[in-house]
Amino acid sequence: GGKKDVTELPRTCLCPGCKGTGSKNAKKNECSDCGGKGMKLIRRMLGPGMVQQMQVPCDKCEGQGNVIKEKDKCKECNGQKCKEVERTLKVKITRGMKDGTQIPFEGEGDHTPDIDIPGAVVVVLQQEPHKKFQREGDDLIMNQTITLQEALMGCAFELVHLDGRKLYVRSPKDKVIVPDMKLVLKGEGMPSEHDDKRGDLIVTFSLEFPRTLDDEQCEMLKKCLPSGIKQDKDHPAGEEPEECFMDDYTTETWKQMAKIGEDEEEDEEEEGGTQTARCATQ
Repeated sequence: GGKKDVTELPRTCLCPGCKGTGSKNAKKNECSDCGGKGMKLIRRMLGPGMVQQMQVPCDKCEGQGNVIKEKDKCKECNGQKCKEVERTLKVKITRGMKDGTQIPFEGEGDHTPDIDIPGAVVVVLQQEPHKKFQREGDDLIMNQTITLQEALMGCAFELVHLDGRKLYVRSPKDKVIVPDMKLVLKGEGMPSEHDDKRGDLIVTFSLEFPRTLDDEQCEMLKKCLPSGIKQDKDHPAGEEPEECFMDDYTTETWKQMAKIGEDEEEDEEEEGGTQTARCATQ
């Protein structure tokens, strides 16, 4: 829906007491050595008939172009010509603005004697992360974890939207949901910055499978689901496949298997080394 925010920022501006001159009488006291330019032209003899000409900062005014006596310095800025003040910027954030949007405030930049026209202050919007939604353009992305029963028979869940509305979301009828499937709620995304349209809310599903099943549950599933066990029973005698069972894979299991393999290789090398030594002594 947008909002208005207020931010406080420091700003360097011309001293209002001396109007940026540094003098209490608000007059420019030009340096007599450089004529108020802050730079002097010097010539240096490099050799017979060779002269180098160059500009250097005036040492009397230290490149400032004017010299202010201590008694004539502005009391408000102590002769610095500028002051730092706090300024308030009212930032208007309109609905649909995206992360990284730049909002310029013309003429609100620093103003010093060597700057004729102050520049702009640019406020850059940074979008805070949300625990439920991610934004992609005008679309919103969210993840929803459901059970295997909900995946097969349909699911429904309550959702609190960004604007506080409560939605009761249902999956399509007769739709089996598979892992990483995406379903969409049309028009429930972010509002567009330039018109009245809205993006979509895209829901990505994750499935939570049961860890174990008892015999009764297995029998019930066999009646309503096709069997996943495939075995060719027409093997010639003596060529039947060897039955084996898989275990849970973990990092520790892999390390143990690797260690067993290394130990077996070391045993084989030791046996081979002993036989070689015996052959050599015969």
